Amino acid sequence: DNCTIATRTLSKSSFDCSEVGANTVYLIVTDVNGNIDSASAIITVQDIIKPIVVSTPSDIALGYCDAAYTYPLPTATDNCGVTVTQITGLPSGSTFPVGLTVNTFEIKDPSGNTVTTSFTVDIRGRYLPFTLTDLSLCENESQLDLNQGFDKITFSGNGMQSDGITFNPIISGPGVFTIRASFIDSMGCTTFEQFNVEVRPSPVTPFIRRVASDQIVTAREYDKYQWYRNGIALEDKTEHLLRVYELGIYSVLVGNTEKCFANSEGYGFGIPVNQEQVTNQGTVKVYPNPTEGLIFIEMSDGDLIHNLSITNGLGAEVLTQVANTSVARMDIRSLPPGTYFLQITSTSTNASIKLVKM
Repeated sequence: DNCTIATRTLSKSSFDCSEVGANTVYLIVTDVNGNIDSASAIITVQDIIKPIVVSTPSDIALGYCDAAYTYPLPTATDNCGVTVTQITGLPSGSTFPVGLTVNTFEIKDPSGNTVTTSFTVDIRGRYLPFTLTDLSLCENESQLDLNQGFDKITFSGNGMQSDGITFNPIISGPGVFTIRASFIDSMGCTTFEQFNVEVRPSPVTPFIRRVASDQIVTAREYDKYQWYRNGIALEDKTEHLLRVYELGIYSVLVGNTEKCFANSEGYGFGIPVNQEQVTNQGTVKVYPNPTEGLIFIEMSDGDLIHNLSITNGLGAEVLTQVANTSVARMDIRSLPPGTYFLQITSTSTNASIKLVKM
């Protein structure tokens, strides 16, 4: 100006997020005599800064019993503010399905700058540590541990002992019984399932009686027979009556149409029962001893359950068996010849008998 400028004024000199886009700015100039002139320019405000994610819920795994899950929304910072929109998954507080659900969120500022963030909810379904199948056993068979070595699974129903894992056919008696399994999984959820146990009736324990100088029979008739002498099966001796040609201790294994079996006590034919090849200790009688493979153990203590264990000369356990009848049969034909020890334990019995395997 020829007389110098008095003032220079801008119509706007600072901008914020509310003024993104084209803005007209005026420069007004006044000289010392009040003369005024102006000019303008277009100031374009741009927001190219993306939001920054501050927090996202962590991935999580839950059991099917805890499938209703509440979570906080993700948070972010931005120079112009943000909105958070869920684009996949389920809202907070929903009941999530079994499997993996990916929850994705779009975080956008007013200028359309976006980022996404996500987390997963993994719902574990109900399961058991093994497959349950229906079972069938004889009334006089050994009790069964149903848990197969797994913890946190228990069973209830007719025939179950108080420990919640042992089924005892002596308790249930014959019939078909529904057993309910309850399993607490690693997520703290309880799964229930059920299966059936069929207990087939066993033959009445056979009693041998002598009907002639060389003949013995069982006191009642059965569907199947296998006679033994000194613990060794007699070939083709599978009838009700047995004609005896040799001295010894005779016994019989009988069966019924339910494919269940029962052993008789030993019958001494021509020899005292407590002598040749018979070992007595208290309420326990073992024969034949020595043996070529099969032994019979008679227990007259009145206890329902007996644990039988055979150890070798080094003290290592080589065979075990649980007996729930007064006469038990053990097959040791797989063991090499030598000296072994039979341990019989129950509520009132603790006996150890030396065995000789020929």
